Amino acid sequence: MEQKTIGKFIAVLRKSQGMTQKELAEKLGVSDKTVSHWEREESAPDISLIPVIAEIFSVTCDELLRGEKSSKQAEVSETYNENKLSEKGEKQMKYLFEKALGRLKMKSIICIGIDAVGYVVSLIVTYLVGMRFGTDIEYMGLLFAAVFYIVSLVLTGVFRFQFGVSVKNDDFAISKSYYQKANMVSFFTAGITAIVFCYTLPVCTRYYTTGEQFIHGSVYAAVCLAILAVVFAVLTAKGLLSSKDRTNKQKKLFSLRLIVAVVTVCILAGTAVWEISFISEPNYDDYGVTQVAVYDDIDEFIDLMTTPTPIPNYADEETQLDIEEKMSLGEYTVTVDGEEYRFEWKNGDVRFFCQSDEGLPIDVSFVEDNRASIEQGTMQDKVYIAGYVFYPSVVLIAFLIYVLLKRRIDRLE
Repeated sequence: MEQKTIGKFIAVLRKSQGMTQKELAEKLGVSDKTVSHWEREESAPDISLIPVIAEIFSVTCDELLRGEKSSKQAEVSETYNENKLSEKGEKQMKYLFEKALGRLKMKSIICIGIDAVGYVVSLIVTYLVGMRFGTDIEYMGLLFAAVFYIVSLVLTGVFRFQFGVSVKNDDFAISKSYYQKANMVSFFTAGITAIVFCYTLPVCTRYYTTGEQFIHGSVYAAVCLAILAVVFAVLTAKGLLSSKDRTNKQKKLFSLRLIVAVVTVCILAGTAVWEISFISEPNYDDYGVTQVAVYDDIDEFIDLMTTPTPIPNYADEETQLDIEEKMSLGEYTVTVDGEEYRFEWKNGDVRFFCQSDEGLPIDVSFVEDNRASIEQGTMQDKVYIAGYVFYPSVVLIAFLIYVLLKRRIDRLE
């Protein structure tokens, strides 16, 4: 008997029962690769496995070795039953794929949860640890968050690999479509990780306010989305995310998604760039700081610095933070003619002071009531608030437009 006949017959019997190569291999105690070799006629089952295989498929050993039923009538009957079982087997295989895809989606949610934890960790390290120990440790928040993001990406790949192993079978027509769906789930999960990382970058520094962090993060995310769109197009063209042989409706829906995504990203990125240019750091020589006094007497200077004065509420945010930091440091030391003078900084009107090489005179700069600075700060606050409302609104409107156009395409098809 030819060796290839056995392999072909095993493949027919297996498919007729909706059984995967992996499932048959588990029943026989061999690897799925071994079963694949049998069916590709590269090898034959061991003689000791023949009775077991025959029992699994309800055939005789003789029929298995000959690769056919014992009579023509039985062959005709088997052909009928085989076709009937093939439909049942396809339903069973579809169920297995759906179940495996559902598990992949649930595991992807775990990866997204890891991303969220990484973002929260970056906030904790940056604002709690960084503000306590100084700017040198602030970027540790980014490093801690990066660990979580890397773990998320690795798990995304591992879960996709597990999906492929659990349903490994290329003999069914539905296999390719489910592999494409699995690739799409993994691509979507990895994309979320990349976007969360973009919003983490500006968070891990105290040089940005909360509004600036959000705006800078939106710019980074927009660039990331553009890159992801290019990668998506390439993978789609290769047939990894969707079939090349798409229907006219599928082509229209794909074009609609692409157009809506590109327009939305352009609007968000353009708005964010404008906001960044608008809220760029002002020139503090013009806003709120004016040199008004030169002290030649150390006692007058010490008296000025130790007299409690509230921080001006008209000072810009950076000036206020700078003054608060100086006043919280406690004692300061100035040296005049080789003698040290200590004082406790309590003057909230003073922006900074500068000594000459000889100690005196001491130039003192004060915060000035500059209305232009106040107006700019007010406008920046309005821009921040508008941004928090504008960005989600644009995304929501884009989604609604997509839904309406999709329904129109569905009605026309």
